[in-house]
Amino acid sequence: MVSKIEEIYKRVITPSGQLVNYNLQDLQFPEIASTTPTGIYPEIMNSVNDVTATGIEIAEFINFYMKKFVMRFTPGPFREIAESFFPAALAGLYYAKSNNQLGGTFGLYDKGQFSAMVLSPNIAYSGARTTALETWTTSVSTSGWNSAFFNVNLNQNVAGVPQLQLVGNVNAVVFGILDQTNPGIVEAAQPINTSGNKLGVQYDPMTEFSTEQTIGLLPFDKSIILGKTDSLTVDVDFNRTGTARPILLGIAFVKKAYYTIE
Repeated sequence: MVSKIEEIYKRVITPSGQLVNYNLQDLQFPEIASTTPTGIYPEIMNSVNDVTATGIEIAEFINFYMKKFVMRFTPGPFREIAESFFPAALAGLYYAKSNNQLGGTFGLYDKGQFSAMVLSPNIAYSGARTTALETWTTSVSTSGWNSAFFNVNLNQNVAGVPQLQLVGNVNAVVFGILDQTNPGIVEAAQPINTSGNKLGVQYDPMTEFSTEQTIGLLPFDKSIILGKTDSLTVDVDFNRTGTARPILLGIAFVKKAYYTIE
């Protein structure tokens, strides 16, 4: 996967490639630009098949993905897992660029009309709020299944703080659960979509990391792309009670007003 990313990066940063418009087929990801994309839920073909991004936009996104997302992981198989999410992340970029989502151009810092962030507790929180949620650490009072342990509602409207409201400002791609508890506490997860449909229990054993900061990973069978009015609920099965530090692992695409205030 790294070779594919490097190949794309080298192509789009050339002077002749920076301003060229590329669709997903141009980037040689036909498994994304299809009616049944591999490893992605839901089908997104109708939303992205006519969307293009310039070489500059794609280079900016690869810089973000490799430096802000992948480099957080321990070198070795865990970093390779993070790299393997790239096709879904790229699909998320094109989905966010579509006119029925955020629209406009992508760019980091003061560039573009929307940007990317590693999914944060502020985003993965559906209640009305006026300040940031500072920590993921929480207490698990019941071992076994905890319903709706995670709730992401991108249709959330925050009265009085329009820059912080999720609806219209945020798209997201969720890859799985990162369990920062040592030893790991997550046994399984059940994602549930906007319509309340269960997307399948993820029973895969946690992939253990080598440090307490990144202790384990439960990748979802398919990366879940969330539109600007979508929601995601995740039931989590814990092997014991106590203090836990699981987080949703993913990327958010946010409009610049949201990005600035975050």
